[in-house]
Amino acid sequence: MKELPRSVAITSNSAERLVRFRAPIVWALAERGVRVYAVAPPGEFADEIEALGADFVPWRLSRGGVNPFTELGSLVSLLRTYRRLRPDVAQHFTIKPNVYGALAARLAGVPVVVGGVTGLGYAFAEGGRRRSVIRPLATSLYRLASVLSDGVTFQTAHDADVLFGAASKARRSALVIPGGSGVDLSVFSQEAVSAKARREMRASLGMSPDAPVVTMASRMLYDKGVVEYVEAARAVRARRPDAVFVLAGARDVDNRASVTEEDLDAWREAGEVVLPGHVTDVPCLLAISEVVALPSYHEGVPRSLIEGAAMGRPIVATDIPGAAEVVEDGVNGTLVPPRNAAALAAAIEVLLGDAELRARYGEAGRRKAEREFDERVVAERYVAEYARLWGAGAKSRT
Repeated sequence: MKELPRSVAITSNSAERLVRFRAPIVWALAERGVRVYAVAPPGEFADEIEALGADFVPWRLSRGGVNPFTELGSLVSLLRTYRRLRPDVAQHFTIKPNVYGALAARLAGVPVVVGGVTGLGYAFAEGGRRRSVIRPLATSLYRLASVLSDGVTFQTAHDADVLFGAASKARRSALVIPGGSGVDLSVFSQEAVSAKARREMRASLGMSPDAPVVTMASRMLYDKGVVEYVEAARAVRARRPDAVFVLAGARDVDNRASVTEEDLDAWREAGEVVLPGHVTDVPCLLAISEVVALPSYHEGVPRSLIEGAAMGRPIVATDIPGAAEVVEDGVNGTLVPPRNAAALAAAIEVLLGDAELRARYGEAGRRKAEREFDERVVAERYVAEYARLWGAGAKSRT
């Protein structure tokens, strides 16, 4: 590998998401002696970030805010941070860090600036007047950030084509790094979850030891297809009342697509789905599941599907870019049209009724995870890009 930079700042709009999704990059850099600055709004995950081997650097940022004075304050705060830290490389994830980070890094004289798009998010989903207004603005901001960056990492070529245009000059700055965020295959493994832990998980969720379980693990966003999932649960349970449908995850109050408390209360009252909220032991939850589902409308490369594949579980997902990177229809799962609860229910019911098919899909999913989604391999791809960009920048600086 080429010479590595001495320091890298990884900037995100959430300390929790930095821990969940960027930890392998932090480890891969820290193991090589690169100093890593984890820049994110302050929160309860600061200690976990430090434990990864990074220096946590708090940054004042409102994820959903639009007040111009507050936003200017966030930009100035990041500019001061970069001037103080003087990183060799600045990597940004999500839209505000991409835009503010690229501008702040250039003004601070950071040698290498890298954008990061893991999914196009709320603005690029179909439907709604608000989205149609926000989408051109988001596109313009991302393209501005790309002009100020040495490269922009994407998880899928589709997202790069949508954002920049397949034949545009800006598209050439896209660095497509496959594998999503990757997962730890030693943790997301059937062998890693004990029989005792499985029994305790079932008991904690109030289900019988032999109830067939379907799980959707996701942030509670309408764009994730939660309404279709609840409707599918109702339809399947009308014929299979023994089936348990788990809808695990927390509300994301800063996201405009967040599910309301009223809807959650109504679903809880109806009793068609189990709503445990945020689940810390996701491997155990998936280990007790017969089927993993994600009927999302748009995705990068969804981590919950990678986790399901790694756990050897058959998957039912919508036929959209990103999800189709994980699910090979008829090989390790089933792809259904988005916004179609009936098709979702039918696919789930087929799998619940066919243990042999579940086993075949699950084995194929685990093999695919081992080939494509090992977090160590994904992290090495990012590190290689930093080394390449740093090396190219060294030539320009001499």
